[in-house]
Amino acid sequence: MSEPALQLQRGSRPLVVVAPHGGRRARPVRRDDGMNDLYTAELALELAERLDAWAVINGDLDRNVVDLNRISALERAPVFVDELERAIDGAARVAAGCRPLLLFVHGWNVVQPACDLGLGLREQGGRLSGRWPTLSGTAWRGVVARLRAELEINGVWAPVGWRYPAWGADNVLQLFSGRHDGHDDARLAAIARLAAADRVDAVQLELSVPLRWPGPWRESFLAATELALVDYEGANAAGGDSVAGRAAVVIETRTAGPSRARPGWQVVPRGLPEVEQAEDALVRQGAQPLNLMALLSEEGDAIFAGVEPAGRGAVLARVCLLLADGRMALFTSDSAEDLSAADCPRLQLDREQGGGFARLRLRAAVVLYPSHLAYLDLERGMAESELSTLELDLRWTADSDGSDFGRLSGRVELRGEKARSWPVTTGQTAAVDAFAVLQSRGRDAGRDGARARFFCDPGGVSGQGGVATPGVLLLDAEQASMPGQGDAAVVPGTGEVQISDPGSDLESADLLTRVPLWRPLGERVYLRWSFGVARCRLRGNTHDTPALFDSAELFGADEVDS
Repeated sequence: MSEPALQLQRGSRPLVVVAPHGGRRARPVRRDDGMNDLYTAELALELAERLDAWAVINGDLDRNVVDLNRISALERAPVFVDELERAIDGAARVAAGCRPLLLFVHGWNVVQPACDLGLGLREQGGRLSGRWPTLSGTAWRGVVARLRAELEINGVWAPVGWRYPAWGADNVLQLFSGRHDGHDDARLAAIARLAAADRVDAVQLELSVPLRWPGPWRESFLAATELALVDYEGANAAGGDSVAGRAAVVIETRTAGPSRARPGWQVVPRGLPEVEQAEDALVRQGAQPLNLMALLSEEGDAIFAGVEPAGRGAVLARVCLLLADGRMALFTSDSAEDLSAADCPRLQLDREQGGGFARLRLRAAVVLYPSHLAYLDLERGMAESELSTLELDLRWTADSDGSDFGRLSGRVELRGEKARSWPVTTGQTAAVDAFAVLQSRGRDAGRDGARARFFCDPGGVSGQGGVATPGVLLLDAEQASMPGQGDAAVVPGTGEVQISDPGSDLESADLLTRVPLWRPLGERVYLRWSFGVARCRLRGNTHDTPALFDSAELFGADEVDS
């Protein structure tokens, strides 16, 4: 049994800050590892100090050894339960008559400034759904509303249950819904009974990367939370939801089922077909998938960007600036909202009417990784990263009507200690003039080599026109391995490329940079997706041409484990 070395703090207010996943993994990564929530231990301690709150912080134990956010795992970490129980009791004693509030600090690995609030509920279109809320109606109307308002004033998107609603039965936050009041562990059952009696509240804070990494976004989160809780004692007296005449907050469920919702809530079942129709309509309203690739320099600097609908009105977005010096800068978002709200980062990638023009704009914090291989051990890669700022204002123009090939013009600037900008020339009129590809089609994947697409500009970076050539990427065993087994950096000349079309204009290709990612697809199938920059030789040419490429390959679990 592994017990965490907890950081504890005694407070003088009815507030408790908890960080279950602030530890680190010491061993090499394995395929099914969960990622620890980087910087949450340090952030939670600072938040507790500023709030004069009680604190129970795991800054030591790897969640892959014991996951302190899973009720079923707590029997292997009794000291965590003891300290949690002690902090709740202490918080209740320091302000008699005031319901203690627990803030569970977690990490959400998107780069858009965001705080997903987990309450056992999900809010969409002004309607709440769920069955087991983890806080009182008073806290929903009061502290949650104030926290969301303060965060949004500072440009932080603050949805409720967008990605992490905290309604899974095994989530530790569900101890505060009352549903586990008959648990076999008497200590856990006692916490659940406190919640059922409306004597304790809990909220899960899923913080995106900028809100956790040291810097101005983290400071804005801390200041907003401090301001939202400045009068917590006066506004949250226990029993407030029992006041006669106070309307209950309505939450909806997909189907009828058991619920012992806490006081102040009214659970209303609604039919599953209605929900399915509503979600189908939201998918239909989503953005058209678009992928943009652009070559910024002959040395291999490039941009890869994309947007795609993801259901429930969500639009997933990503921008990767791939640098020839081995680094890469990444922005990701998971929002259905207009990202231009307040001074929030804005991402726009859309193809204008007629299809011959597109615009890519972004001003945002980005994660700057020191290596193109960061995704293979994301926890380690992110731990070695830093925050920077990326500004893009780019316009894509098709070479001809209906063509995926075109030119990208505008400006790119990566700020920070090692700032870079494109164009590299000086002068007010200088602008990017880059070969670029814009597509809405998906990628093919097979099991006999990575299905690759190479996109070349026959005239070089400053030429016109484009060539798309399919190929098969054959990597040696070391390069093809899963995370945790070593995935070698691409060295020019080491990646063999077979040209699958005998009539292709492409004679040979040599990988310059390659970013590999592994994704589980379910049913023991894995996808390895790669993208990067290659050096190609077109038939009839005596010189090499820079090219963009992406590839996809499927593997069974038995193949990646062998």
